[in-house]
Amino acid sequence: MYNRIPFLKYLGLTDGYSGLYISDNEWKNLLQEYCKIYPNSKTNRIAPVKFQIIDKLAKYYGKNNLKFQYEYKKVEYRRGVYFGHLENKTLNERINEWRIRWYLPRKERLELNVKIK
Repeated sequence: MYNRIPFLKYLGLTDGYSGLYISDNEWKNLLQEYCKIYPNSKTNRIAPVKFQIIDKLAKYYGKNNLKFQYEYKKVEYRRGVYFGHLENKTLNERINEWRIRWYLPRKERLELNVKIK
């Protein structure tokens, strides 16, 4: 989506992991264990997510030389990184470039499509 905005420069991909695959039953057990080990953990509305909880618990096991008894799979989830304001142009100039390159051709195609039907 962002690669079509002319004043954003693509910098590369992140190196993060995100999703986890773990059974619902194991997740319930793991969550209970996490709450016992970290009873005073404070969370906000969107955290902790499964990955954060499992990762933290796995590190706890590693520090204590214990075998982590849950099987899970980390999924690589790379996202694009973009940076803007690289050109010395006003916002109106940037919007106009985008409008000419992407908006007007799409508008014409849609209008033509409506006339054909």
